Amino acid sequence: MRRVGHLFIALVAALLWPGSQALAQCIPIGTNQTCTNFSFMGFGIIDLATLTLTNTSSGIITGNGVLTFAASNVSNAGIILSTSVSGIAANTDANVNNSGMISGAGLGVSANNTATVINSGTISATHFGRQYRDGR
Repeated sequence: MRRVGHLFIALVAALLWPGSQALAQCIPIGTNQTCTNFSFMGFGIIDLATLTLTNTSSGIITGNGVLTFAASNVSNAGIILSTSVSGIAANTDANVNNSGMISGAGLGVSANNTATVINSGTISATHFGRQYRDGR
C-alpha cells in the first residue's frame, strides 16, 4: 500500500509540475507564441506579436510561412516553405538559426529592422534569400 501511495504522489507531481512552454504545438494564428512544431502545418504560422518557434526536423510549415507583427525568434531544422511573400517575415526583428530549409516566393527571410541569421542549411527565394530594411 505504501508503494501505491508513493506512485500516486509522483503521478500527481508530474501532472502538476509546470512543463516547458516550448513543447506546446504551434497554432496557425496566435499571440506571443512559444511553441515547437513536430508535424505538417499547411496554413503557416501568423503571430500577432512576438513568436518563439522551434521547427523540428520532422516539422513542415507551408502556406503563409512564418509571419509576425513584432519579432520572430526561429530555430529551424525542418522545412519552412511560403507560397506567399517570405519564408520568415518579421515586422521588427528576426533572429533565425537555420539548419533546415527556408524558402519564400519573394524572400527567404525578411525583417523591417534587424535580422540575425545563422545558417547551415538552405535559404532561398525567387528574388532574395534575405532582405533587411536598413540594408544590412
